Amino acid sequence: MMLQDGYGEPCFNGAERRSDSERRKYSLITVMRSLYGRRALGRRTADGIGAYVDRFGPRILLLSLAIVTLCCADAVFTLNLINSGSAYELNPLMRWTMEQCVYFFLSLKIGLTCLALFVLLGLKNFHVFNSIKVSYILYGTLMAYALLIKYELLLHLV
Repeated sequence: MMLQDGYGEPCFNGAERRSDSERRKYSLITVMRSLYGRRALGRRTADGIGAYVDRFGPRILLLSLAIVTLCCADAVFTLNLINSGSAYELNPLMRWTMEQCVYFFLSLKIGLTCLALFVLLGLKNFHVFNSIKVSYILYGTLMAYALLIKYELLLHLV
């Protein structure tokens, strides 16, 4: 027979040994710490690959800021090119949002980019197809946006 009040011993008679009071104490320090996250790497050395993170280095944050900035520039250039008649929107969802309201288009385009960045940042230590690190996808996204901006600038000159 198992002891009911033994530490670490299972209790088979259905009695609840946990207390109703919360042992953790929350304060302003708890809130401040939650704003900047605690996990920059995994807990252990072996957790480097495939570990979720909620704190990032300055390089990744600058990379994300650059991607969002280029996304905003792309949205503005796209609207200018469409208004001048030099181009049209290929994406049917974005074309529909543009027809509804320009602000809806801008908020959806930038919002979806930020949401995707948020997910990719949290998964930056993971690998896709067991070979491509997710953080490299961020660098590829930056390069793709840079090439797109260059193309749109060339269209403005023509």
